[in-house]
Amino acid sequence: MQKNFQSHIAFTLAEVLITLGIIGVVAALTMPILVQNHRKQVTVNKLKKFYTNINNAIGMVEAEYGEPKNWVLNCNTTTCDYDTALKWWNDYIGKYLKTTEIKKHNDNNFLVYFEDGTILRVETRIRDFHFYTDQKALNNPKGGVNAFMFRYNPIAYDGNISNPNLKYAIKPTMEPYAVYWDGTRENLLSGNSTFSCDRCITSPAAEGFCAKLIQYDGWKISKDYPCKF
Repeated sequence: MQKNFQSHIAFTLAEVLITLGIIGVVAALTMPILVQNHRKQVTVNKLKKFYTNINNAIGMVEAEYGEPKNWVLNCNTTTCDYDTALKWWNDYIGKYLKTTEIKKHNDNNFLVYFEDGTILRVETRIRDFHFYTDQKALNNPKGGVNAFMFRYNPIAYDGNISNPNLKYAIKPTMEPYAVYWDGTRENLLSGNSTFSCDRCITSPAAEGFCAKLIQYDGWKISKDYPCKF
């Protein structure tokens, strides 16, 4: 009786091979999606972490030195040289961030390396900041995928900006670049002919609007996000 029961529940070699084959096909179909989703989540986590840390640092500088007009280096109306910009960074925002290295990129930029491998390229005019998810991204930037743009221009913020190009772009914090944004998700996604996120397909100009879109969607990459990972 026992032998008959064991014979009844046994699998043939053919059945085992068919099952393994099905598992292999399913794995082949789902693995790329899982890898892509993982890359997306890693990118979002790095973006959100940077946004939180940089603005926490700005908050601590404000607690020490007061409102930004007292300490922000305004290079929009004057030309700031490399050494002046780097000293300002180290004296203020930089001292509140955990970094591993800061090095010269060129005469107009320097690179700030963070502990998680991300990199910030700081323009010496101290306004536009380019964020890279890792060294590979710095070497081969793809806007909206591994390269994103932020802007810090608190002096232009007065709480009631009349310029429609700046109304949704300028805040007293560092924010994803969104100049010319009209405040709608559609404009971030594809409604702006110059900067919209779908420009990632053909141009690095999507660096800012894609970061803003991810933030707008609650720090996640939605199904209609146009950039391919």
